[in-house]
Amino acid sequence: EMFEADNKIFCQPPEKTALDRVFSAICRVLKLVVSKSGSIISETYIAKDDLKGTTNLNVLLVIAITHLGEEAAAAALSVFEAKISIETHPDLIQSDMEFVMELLNHYAEMTGRLRGLEVFQPNFQKRKGTQGSQSEMQVKGYVHPYTIVRVASIFQMLKTALDANDLAQDTFRMAGGFEAIVRAICCLRDIVTEQETGHPSEASGAKSCAEAIVKLLEISFGLVNASIVKNARKHNILSVVDIPTDDITTDMLTNPSSRNRQYLNQQGFYFDYACAISKTGILLSDHDALCILNL
Repeated sequence: EMFEADNKIFCQPPEKTALDRVFSAICRVLKLVVSKSGSIISETYIAKDDLKGTTNLNVLLVIAITHLGEEAAAAALSVFEAKISIETHPDLIQSDMEFVMELLNHYAEMTGRLRGLEVFQPNFQKRKGTQGSQSEMQVKGYVHPYTIVRVASIFQMLKTALDANDLAQDTFRMAGGFEAIVRAICCLRDIVTEQETGHPSEASGAKSCAEAIVKLLEISFGLVNASIVKNARKHNILSVVDIPTDDITTDMLTNPSSRNRQYLNQQGFYFDYACAISKTGILLSDHDALCILNL
């Protein structure tokens, strides 16, 4: 389903498209090139003081993630992951992270508008081929589980990249990554209960919607953890726990994971995060609540 609001066009991602296999093959080549010669490519762009090449690639990847099926989106995200994981120049990581944040904000806005949340304009114009009165066009729309799963896939990509690159941890925080996590979950407020009791055509998707939310939350927990755990610890190198007491202050100033932990505590992130999770309605089911508590 496509709709337009405030001169923006939104489209819930499909499960499959005819272009998925072709684009996936292209992305396998792109990932190989990035993985094998990413540092050389980065140095070339920085030497020329020109990010146009990497920006053009990001635009192509974003289009695939928003408009193609699961296979193509996963392939595009794997290229993003490869880029962010190996990049060593802050400008390149920032450029990639900004594209990812815009992608998350796009899905949050689309979900919020579909569901008629107050923060967004409740009415929208459906694209050509849609029938119905203006009042019918203003009712809340159905958020497909594929949309939630697509956001979860973006979270997973970020988690893997942050696990691999310390610099990405800093950039994630400064680009508004933690706020993007809360926003993505806030836009799913009451979605479980509403789709269980809503239109008959939506009821069949209620279970898969709940399952998609559990998956999203599970991966979001991992993403938050990846942003606050020192990467060196994963490789049995000196960790923040092993640092002498006299050096802890210095570590707080130089270690991205420590700065992220400090930021989360100062901003009250965990309270907002917990409230957003609770408001989805996922905790009203004993089974789903147990799944969340076990994460």
